[in-house]
Amino acid sequence: MMLDISMDRLWMLFILVVLMSLASQAKAELVVDGTRVIYYGADREAAIAVSNIGGEVVLAHSWITDDKNEESPDIPFVIIEPLIKIEPQRRHRIRILYSGAGLPSDRESMFFLNVMGVPTKSGRQNVLQFAVKQRLKMFFRPKGMKGSVSDAVASLQWKRLKDRVEVLNSSRFHVTLTDLSLLASEEKSLILDYLLLKPGEHQYIDLKAPFGTSGTKLEFTEINDVGLQVSHLIKFD
Repeated sequence: MMLDISMDRLWMLFILVVLMSLASQAKAELVVDGTRVIYYGADREAAIAVSNIGGEVVLAHSWITDDKNEESPDIPFVIIEPLIKIEPQRRHRIRILYSGAGLPSDRESMFFLNVMGVPTKSGRQNVLQFAVKQRLKMFFRPKGMKGSVSDAVASLQWKRLKDRVEVLNSSRFHVTLTDLSLLASEEKSLILDYLLLKPGEHQYIDLKAPFGTSGTKLEFTEINDVGLQVSHLIKFD
């Protein structure tokens, strides 16, 4: 049996194979030391380290976007040295300054810190180089805020309804949860992979399939301030 494959498709397939071969030699050489940035309002600045673990010079470009990951002139932060050259096996601190105005004083605000490693021209042959972008959540906590994200998780208000789960975050913190599953007897059902609750936010989680209501428990994982995963299990009233 003969396959009807055009020359254009064969050429595209050839290019794809070549690119995949070269890409296997490329890697991200800029490593960010952490998964999130916490900017405490009482501090003059926040900082996070980036390391060049490769053998080539890398340009580190960093910028801040809002909670929808969009750039805006109203973002009240500035990065000292947003574009910096980092030598092989060296570290650099990305320093972030707050203008001092424009954000709520009674609750946490969320932004994104974007870091892109742009490799300089390599002297090696047959190496495909990429600009690798990394994105981290950045939380600004006003001066005088008490408590912690873990306290906020513990105070979440959950309610099991017939075909969905209701949750209220009455705290002033952002709460990040993953792997939310319902448990009953020996039955387990994943209902949501990821959930971000803003301060004061109320959400409903629709169930993907019918699930019994008697003796139901909820299992989920909290992502805390240092990026560690903390397991939780609650029983519905």
